[in-house]
Amino acid sequence: KVMLAGEYGQRVGRAGNPGDETCGSMFGTSSAPSTEVAALGLPGGMGLVCPLEYMRLTPLRRHTSEANLRAAEGRGKVSLSKVDRAPLMLVSSDRLSVSSQKGYRTIRCTHGVTQGAWYCEVTLTHLGPSGHLRIGWATRRSEINAPVGFDSYGYGYRDLGGCRTHQARCSPYGKPFCEGDVIGMLIYLPKSGGNENSAEEPTHERVRWGKIPFAATPLEKNPQDLGVVPGSIIQFYCNGESQGAAFTDLIVGKYYPAVSLYTNITVQSSLAETRVNFGPSFKFPPQDERFQTAMPMSELAAARSHSQSFESIPRTFSGTRASSSDGSFTQ
Repeated sequence: KVMLAGEYGQRVGRAGNPGDETCGSMFGTSSAPSTEVAALGLPGGMGLVCPLEYMRLTPLRRHTSEANLRAAEGRGKVSLSKVDRAPLMLVSSDRLSVSSQKGYRTIRCTHGVTQGAWYCEVTLTHLGPSGHLRIGWATRRSEINAPVGFDSYGYGYRDLGGCRTHQARCSPYGKPFCEGDVIGMLIYLPKSGGNENSAEEPTHERVRWGKIPFAATPLEKNPQDLGVVPGSIIQFYCNGESQGAAFTDLIVGKYYPAVSLYTNITVQSSLAETRVNFGPSFKFPPQDERFQTAMPMSELAAARSHSQSFESIPRTFSGTRASSSDGSFTQ
C-alpha cells in the first residue's frame, strides 16, 4: 500500500487554523492510526484512496536532486534550508529570515544534531493581525506542509497561549509570545542515549509507478517503534526567561531547528516574518546553570569544515568553557 506524494513530494493534506485545539489536522497521518482512509489527488482528476499505513513516493529525479542539495547545504554555514521547506515559505538572501504566504508551513535548518546541548534564537520580526508562529525541533521525517509539532517527529512551542505541541496535541506550557519577542530554543541529547547513529531519513527503494521511477520511503506504523532517547530535553526561553522543560525523552532521530509561520493573506498584505540567529552571539544566552555551556548551532559548520566529531568541539558558550566533553550536565 502506497501513497503518491503531492506536487512537492510531501504527504497531501491540509493544516488547521491556528486556533484549533488539535493544532492542525491532515488527512492520512501515520502518527494517529485508524480505519479511515485518505483520498489523494492524482493528475488528470483521478483519485487514489489509501489506508493510513502507507509509503511516500517521490519522483526519483527530484529525490536525488534534493539529496545532493542537502549534502551541499550541510557543507556550508548553518542557515535556513532551501530544500527542507514548504514551497510557500520565502527565504531571505542571507537565509536567516523567512516569511509565509499562506496557512501553517514549516522550514528546517541545514544542520542537525544527535547528541550534546545546542541553542539558537528566533526573533518575531513581524506577525500582523493574522500572523502566528510555532517554533521547535524536528527530524527530517516531520511534515513540512504543516506546523512543527503536528506529527510524532516534531516538538513545538506556539505563540497562542504559549502551548507546547506534539502529535497535533496542545498542552499548557509557558508564556505566550508576540511580535518583537526573542525565543530561545535549546535541545539536549545525552551521549550514549541510543541516538548517536540516527539515520538522516528513512531508507528508500526504487519503484515504478507506470513508467515513472520513484523513491519509495516507508513511514513507520508506530513512530514509538524508533525508541526514545532517555534524559533528552527540549526547553524554550522567552526574552531570556526559561520556560522550563517542554519535552523529555524524545523520539530517536537527528534534530533540526524548525520554524512554522501562518499568514492569512485575505486579512493582511504584509507577510508574517521571523529571523533566526544560530550564533555564536545571542541576545539572551541561557542563564540557567545546567545549560550555560550549550553550544551555538553555528558551531556545526566549523565541525564539518574541519571534519571534527561533535565530541571534539570545545563546550564553549558566551565566553565560558565547560569541563565536560560529552555534552552532559549536572543538575
